[in-house]
This record gives sequence, C-alpha cells and structure tokens, in this order.
Amino acid sequence: MGIQSLRYFWKATYKDGSSICQFEEGKERLFSEIDQSRLESFAWVPFNSSDPVIIIKLEPWQRLIAVRRNFITTGPEGESRKTIYLLGWQSTINGRNYKSICYIDPSEGTITMEGK
Repeated sequence: MGIQSLRYFWKATYKDGSSICQFEEGKERLFSEIDQSRLESFAWVPFNSSDPVIIIKLEPWQRLIAVRRNFITTGPEGESRKTIYLLGWQSTINGRNYKSICYIDPSEGTITMEGK
C-alpha cells in the first residue's frame, strides 16, 4: 500500500515530550521502532487537515493497540478497497484480559468504540 492511499500516519509521544512519526526525514519508520515502555500517547494523524487527529493517552498499566486493516471486496461493480484504523489499549488485570478499541472508518466517517 503506497503512502498516497493512506488517510492517517502514526505519531508516538514519549513521557519526556519527545516523539517519533511514521514518516520522518524522507523515510518511513517501522511501528516496531516505538519504545512502548516510554510511551505516553499515540495518535493517528490525518494527511488531510480537515480530518480529525485521533489520540489515545496511555496509563502505565495499558498496552497500546494500533493497527491498520485493509479490506478488498469483489462484487458485480468490481473491486473495492477500504482501510480501517484501530486505536485502543489492552491490559491484564488480576488474570483477566481487558481491552478498549476505537474502529476508525474514514470512508464512512465513523468512529466506533468497543470495550471488553
């Protein structure tokens, strides 16, 4: 997937105020370069300034969930492509798994929150 087909890029901000972005200095950084142990917040930042910036501020006991899912469907009208952005957190508390995730669908203009 090329950069021209992306609606959002990620930005990670650390507790000391420093940050890293998915696209910096003419290159793409890997998600694995984020130091999760120092993470204070994470954002999906739109390439189009009219779209909202979506930010999660994390507590020390929360682990980041940030995923981009691509869907391709084929039908009578041909092929269609759709990208959904996920943003949330996960934690294990007293042996139980808890998570809360926002599903961001730019093509529909919706943000759906789920938690378990």
